[in-house]
Amino acid sequence: MINRVLLAIVILVSISCVSKEEASENFVIENLNKGAYSVGFQSSWKLDLSRDYQLTLNDTTVVSEQKRPVLFNVWYPAPQAGTETMPYEEYFAIENGSADFGAFSKALKAYNLNVMANELLDQDIEALDASGLQAFNSLLKTKTAAYKDIPFPGKGKFPLVIYHSGAGSSYDDNSVLCEYLASHGYAVVGSAFQKANGSTLNIDADKGSFDDIDFLIREAGKLGFVDTTATALIGHSLGAQTLLKYQSQGLSGARSLVLLDATFEHHSIHNDLFWSGVINQSKENKNEFDNRILGVSVYESFYQLYETFELADRYYLSIDHLSHNEFISQGVLKKQLINEFKLDTLDAVKSYPSVSERYAFVCSTILSFLSERDLNEVRPGSSGRSFEKSLKTDHAPWQPERSGPPTPRQHFALYQSAGVDSALAVLKKYESLADSNPLYRADYGFGWVFELLSQNQVEEARKVNTYFNLFQPNGIQEVFNSNKRIGERYGVDLIINYFENKRKLLD
Repeated sequence: MINRVLLAIVILVSISCVSKEEASENFVIENLNKGAYSVGFQSSWKLDLSRDYQLTLNDTTVVSEQKRPVLFNVWYPAPQAGTETMPYEEYFAIENGSADFGAFSKALKAYNLNVMANELLDQDIEALDASGLQAFNSLLKTKTAAYKDIPFPGKGKFPLVIYHSGAGSSYDDNSVLCEYLASHGYAVVGSAFQKANGSTLNIDADKGSFDDIDFLIREAGKLGFVDTTATALIGHSLGAQTLLKYQSQGLSGARSLVLLDATFEHHSIHNDLFWSGVINQSKENKNEFDNRILGVSVYESFYQLYETFELADRYYLSIDHLSHNEFISQGVLKKQLINEFKLDTLDAVKSYPSVSERYAFVCSTILSFLSERDLNEVRPGSSGRSFEKSLKTDHAPWQPERSGPPTPRQHFALYQSAGVDSALAVLKKYESLADSNPLYRADYGFGWVFELLSQNQVEEARKVNTYFNLFQPNGIQEVFNSNKRIGERYGVDLIINYFENKRKLLD
């Protein structure tokens, strides 16, 4: 498999492509405002001598037992610009011919390029047709905002950010955010976080990642310009869940956590079949969360797990019309390629311009959060459907006298404090907004109904389900069925039975 992928990569360089002419230091994604610094980028390899590692893929030993190789990518504020920013393909220029890193770096490069092809174009590199290869190579040749290997800052201390990608992703998946933060005075470090047992190049998402984070922080501290006393951790999807587990075990000294669509923000915490580990650990060790947390997710999110972290300063960004991978730059670049090369028909609401605007708003909010600026000053324009701020002393409950409906988080809190009938009465008051307000979507209703079923409030759950059927007939049941189909797809009876038995309670 790896050899075929490498062959496809070689083929790419011989294919004519449309190379974008970008002004120096422009971000690949539009609508982002560069900070005061030029962006430097360096990639290197380091060995963690405290851990052993062996990579075995498809019953073939790719890397014999040795010390753990760690990819060390760092974006940093540069004192001066270089001559020319690097093309995107330089993020994959990681091959190292040494005995310690040769075989692993070659395998990791092939794996990550293939992941990127799948994320952008839904196919392996070797399966791309001519138009797909042209689109893929176009992005690889596009200039980023980063200058490769320009000198590190000679003075000053810049706060450290560790970035952890999600499951099945490539280490470049949010490179635009990393560049953006570096331009505003942050040193950002990322890695591949490969599975510790060497069974896959996918992320470890457990102790292997925890140890990698610790190692990266130590190594960053040796650079001389990095302030590790104010470290922030940013993760997407399973990467965000990894950071929650890391924090819940008392391993983190991070000042701030940024959790990008960890995937359960709009689900009941009792829906723990897919997230039992992270949810249970976090609930049991909620007092470990005494730092600053920014949760970023879809608009129908009610952040039930995060609301249990009462010692933390909690902030939430709920934003509409972004899908899971559009909270990272790679998902936005997919829209860009589809738009430019006419690879698909897009819903106008989900066009590249609208998605890039929302992504830029996510990035600017993260920057304001890390900088501890007043987040209410972040202006969403047309993209930010809701911005909520919740401090440990001010949970910003919905005020009935205010004009407008509550947010999903506020509405869920209303149900918890006043009961189902009161919460339904509020929904009925604003039914004229049902076509545009995510409060009336089946995804939000599913989270609420699941919560009720898990509390054995079956009649109340049926009442809520009946109400939501007014706007999307059988919508909540269909969410149950879609979860059930995950089990059918992978042949897991536990998942099939779990969601089918819950759904039957609504009959």
